[in-house]
Amino acid sequence: AMICLLGFPVHMATATSHFILTFSALFGVISHFLLGNVLVTPALIIGGGAVIGAQIGAYLSPKVKSQAISLLLCAALLLVGLRMILK
Repeated sequence: AMICLLGFPVHMATATSHFILTFSALFGVISHFLLGNVLVTPALIIGGGAVIGAQIGAYLSPKVKSQAISLLLCAALLLVGLRMILK
């Protein structure tokens, strides 16, 4: 929506989206942890991978063309949509 409707540059839209998702995920993790729904060891492994992946993504993002990022976002949305339809 930020790209198509508001005309944001792709790099700015993805960075903004990731920033907002960080807080959303953080509140979800806290809520589920307080409810006792979190397996700590797998969560730490996944969290560590997410931190490493975020650093790699932040490093590579300026080196990738906006068109490639748009194509990857479209492909990801298509796959998620297809998965939702099939379930």
